[in-house]
Amino acid sequence: MQYLAILLFSLLGYGIKELALRALVGVGFGLVTTYGLYTLFDQIQAKFQAQLAGLPADVLAILGIMQIDVCFTMLLSAAAAKQVILGWNKITDKRTGRVWHAPGTGGSQPF
Repeated sequence: MQYLAILLFSLLGYGIKELALRALVGVGFGLVTTYGLYTLFDQIQAKFQAQLAGLPADVLAILGIMQIDVCFTMLLSAAAAKQVILGWNKITDKRTGRVWHAPGTGGSQPF
């Protein structure tokens, strides 16, 4: 009976160690990925601003009226949101499939 209790506690301790190790590795990987994407988007935005700095004032005024800066910010935000969703799908192990099925094909419902 003693040996069974020792074996149970040793296996329980191993499970907790393994779980804690996996959690720490996941947090570390997420932190590195987030920092890398933040740096990448920051460099893209700096490059865009540097390219705009060389344009004449008239062209910059027209681009301001067209709100190109808002469009560029929307594109970067959409790219960041896509990366978050892809990462979340990998964490939860969800597969994204087709949303629309042709009528009469008997496709499964997404919800």
